[in-house]
Amino acid sequence: MWDSPDIFGIGNAPLFTGFMYSAVGSYIARVWKIFEFEYSHYPFKPVTVFLVLLIYINFFTHHYTWDFRWALLAGTIVIFLRTNIYFKVIERHRHMPLLLGWFLVALFIWFAENIANFANIWIYPNQSGQWEMVSFAKLSSWYLLMLLSFVLVSLVNTVKVRVSDSTSLAGRRRLTG
Repeated sequence: MWDSPDIFGIGNAPLFTGFMYSAVGSYIARVWKIFEFEYSHYPFKPVTVFLVLLIYINFFTHHYTWDFRWALLAGTIVIFLRTNIYFKVIERHRHMPLLLGWFLVALFIWFAENIANFANIWIYPNQSGQWEMVSFAKLSSWYLLMLLSFVLVSLVNTVKVRVSDSTSLAGRRRLTG
């Protein structure tokens, strides 16, 4: 490790973490196009934007006030519970619950964070004496970051809503923005 944490960092955070956060959004934007994402039961965009605005505010305010993380996660479940993501692999679209997809990506980021901690690239204060696994609570932070990044990407990419027998595509596009 470096003798001075300020050489490649500001305060307690290494500079590369900003690149890591932006890489999450870049990853989402890229796979959205590659796998031709489509959705069923996608919620109203203004609702999703309001939710991620609250998440973003909580990322900063939880240091000084109550942490609303668990309430925000509950809100995420309520808003996206019925939403499925359809992704094209080879010639066929497959699907899974969008909440599960976010969880899986957040889980792999959490695994990578543990590997980085083990390799002494990033060390939390409780790991200065010996390595400990990163808390499972951090998984919720990564999950909320996934959601935030996803909704930001949805503002620049078209949210293609699957047509069902009872709803026309034009009607659903109008509803989702």
